[in-house]
Amino acid sequence: MRQRFGLLMAVFMVLLALPAAADNVFVIRDVPVDETAGSADEARRVAIARGEAEAWNRLMLRLVVPGQVQRVPQMSGGDLDSMIQSFEIADERITSDRYRALVTVRFRADAVRGLLDANGIDHANEPSPLLLVLPVVDRDGAAVLWAEDNGWLNAWQHEPSGGKIVDMVVPFADLEDIMAIDADRAIAGDWQAMQQIMARYQADGVLVVDASEGSGGMALSADWYENAIPREIEISALAADGRSEQERFQEAVDVVRRAVDAQWTAASSVPEGPEETLVADIAIRNLAEWVDMRTRLERPASILEAQPLVIGTGKVRVLVRYVGGIEQLQAGLRQSGLTLTPRGADWLILPL
Repeated sequence: MRQRFGLLMAVFMVLLALPAAADNVFVIRDVPVDETAGSADEARRVAIARGEAEAWNRLMLRLVVPGQVQRVPQMSGGDLDSMIQSFEIADERITSDRYRALVTVRFRADAVRGLLDANGIDHANEPSPLLLVLPVVDRDGAAVLWAEDNGWLNAWQHEPSGGKIVDMVVPFADLEDIMAIDADRAIAGDWQAMQQIMARYQADGVLVVDASEGSGGMALSADWYENAIPREIEISALAADGRSEQERFQEAVDVVRRAVDAQWTAASSVPEGPEETLVADIAIRNLAEWVDMRTRLERPASILEAQPLVIGTGKVRVLVRYVGGIEQLQAGLRQSGLTLTPRGADWLILPL
């Protein structure tokens, strides 16, 4: 009895303590500033103002669909202040006329979304997962991942960071990576092997990107894994031309990145339609399973809220507020690795 009560209390405390994950995307961390002025106070004032402006630029590159950043209104002074919730300073170094530090800015999610929506600018509505990229290339009919001559992997390792919506990390390609997964297991979608290498890089998912050169050009494919069921990303092939293979690989990286960003923006955009509700039961065996389910329920853009109604031993009953219709809700849950099935007058949410 005490064990059951302890589990219920632990779940309840998690419900209260879990952060609003979607707000994390509106925090820009560790912007370096370095300013010189007539006094230390003046240098600090100028540095923080410029740090906040740079943080705003980085936020727009993170949120806004590529090609629409130029449509974002110019922000300065009081306009920018109205978007900022708070800021933090770290590693301050101050002399009589110079100020250096790292500035972290937390922006107001509602204000930023309101500005972008008012100007008709497409943007992501929630933070993307961190994806670990596994670039596989076809060589004479064989799949290659870790070979030194994998120019596809090399192109990803040298891709400039920043300016993208979906965060990605590329593996070191060292012995530990080689032991964790190979090309064949990556192509086959070996989820157990993927979880092992994901843990090393603290990634939320894996993006397997396959490139194969043929007479008609370079064919590209990408599968996005956050569970054992992949999402296929539609990518156009690159036509054959006279450029070197490495130049074409570099272009292919950009093509894949834009396709992934577009897919995520579309998936995280809130659908139109009236607000609806349903009651669903979620079977759980322990606290860790509930935390995992709670995190997955935060991802679909169609879900406005998943509010626990009853917490019991073995299940949690939730009230789901959503928009866009039941089919869009089911599609969003599938992307989070969940299935929504009817059970009498209520519904059941289960892992795929």
